[in-house]
Amino acid sequence: MVGIGAEWLEIVTKTAVVIVDDHQIVRQGLRGLIEAQPDLAVVGEAETGAGALRCMALIPADLMILDLDLPDISGLEVLTNLSRDHPKVRVLVFSSLPADLLAAAVLDAGAAAYVSKAAGSAAILEALRLMVRDLHEDPEGWRLH
Repeated sequence: MVGIGAEWLEIVTKTAVVIVDDHQIVRQGLRGLIEAQPDLAVVGEAETGAGALRCMALIPADLMILDLDLPDISGLEVLTNLSRDHPKVRVLVFSSLPADLLAAAVLDAGAAAYVSKAAGSAAILEALRLMVRDLHEDPEGWRLH
């Protein structure tokens, strides 16, 4: 008999998040912030763009937090691939690059939201909450603008 463990059952009832950033300390901080939320679960992490795409091919996720400045392929290229191959995944771009120069471009490329790394944790959680709410209200796809 095959059963589902309580830990796995708890994860599948939460909104699944993948974190992509080339800095381990950033991934750890985001993981701590997300795992403190009762309805969110980190299901994967990647430090490269290629790793992000592999992760999404292997692990079903609802949301991705994506840095733009990655060591192999750009976050913008990752975003373009995700929009094509996983159109239901909501992507929060989380970057230190200037919002005034990039926010419109990443939203046009398919991101659901853009949050500067200069913003506090409240801004990240607010963006994630909006993405989760709209994920449930419009599962076929949308974009925050």
